[in-house]
Amino acid sequence: YYYDMAKNYGVYSGCFNGGKTVIANKTYNFFDCRNVKYGYGNVELKQEDVKYIIVHGTGNVNVDAKSHIKWLNDDSASGQCATHFYVDDIGIYQALDLNLVSWNCKGRNNESVSVEICTYSNHTKQMQSIHNAKVVVDILKKKYPQAKVVTHKLVSDYGKKCPDFVYGDKAIMTEDEFLKYFEN
Repeated sequence: YYYDMAKNYGVYSGCFNGGKTVIANKTYNFFDCRNVKYGYGNVELKQEDVKYIIVHGTGNVNVDAKSHIKWLNDDSASGQCATHFYVDDIGIYQALDLNLVSWNCKGRNNESVSVEICTYSNHTKQMQSIHNAKVVVDILKKKYPQAKVVTHKLVSDYGKKCPDFVYGDKAIMTEDEFLKYFEN
């Protein structure tokens, strides 16, 4: 689907060689980083099986999306997780093909696509990261019109407080505000 994005939105870059594209008169940076090592193999995710677009927060403060991609490639423990997109204040990084299952939410992996928003202590960077996530979520909603946009907490079997900038001690918005933002 990344290449569909490329065709429809003018995105044509390789990892960390960002393609700038204009959507609704605003320029966004898209990065194709699908060379990430993936520890669980190639489990197919069928478009019709997608029930959720799960939005997460990385939880580790002030670490950008590019660093998360690097960690996925450099740390043997990272093979135990994966997400389709990492988003920060600079751009949108696709880490996994949309036709593959990401390992991001126990019990929901086979029925979801995942977007990880980087967590920042700087309010402006956090809000820009959330805005950039909305851009990719809006694109995903077109591909998966049947899918509901949810936070990790809402579909977690164990009530994980994710994203932390919604549920944590330093929350910058409520769950309702966050979900409403992604609805519009």
